[in-house]
Amino acid sequence: MDRTWLTFLAEAGTSFGDAYMLPGETLISAMLPLLGEIVRGHEFLCSLLLSTAVWLLALAALFKVVSLACAVAHRAWAAVAARLFSIRTKLAYHKELSKLPTWTEASKDVEASDGGIEVQFDNLDLAVLNSAATLGPGVVLAAPDLAKEFKLRSLQVQGSL
Repeated sequence: MDRTWLTFLAEAGTSFGDAYMLPGETLISAMLPLLGEIVRGHEFLCSLLLSTAVWLLALAALFKVVSLACAVAHRAWAAVAARLFSIRTKLAYHKELSKLPTWTEASKDVEASDGGIEVQFDNLDLAVLNSAATLGPGVVLAAPDLAKEFKLRSLQVQGSL
């Protein structure tokens, strides 16, 4: 019967156990002169407890490092996404502005028309303009006052203001 795989498992278990106990054994051998008789006879148990504490601290430190790296990556991605959004918004704004006619194009359209826009004044409009011209600068014309002057309703005069 071939037992090489069992030999491999036994050696792997021994190696794992030695690696697990290494921090505790190192600490016990360093602290043995300080602790003296307290540890003697219980070296394996103290080594096991110290190794467990060291490995738990190592796992906690690893967890903190990984969570810190995740937080940094999350914030970096958020900054990149915000910058990309800003760039996309600016590009869309400039794209919309490019669709609008420029000032020179708008002025050419006005010049191309037949003399611009003509405004038709009726008699009431002219009367309102004449009464405003007789008043001094800074005087306000109100629709009710003009309506009394022209003997009309204020809604009729308000359209000419």
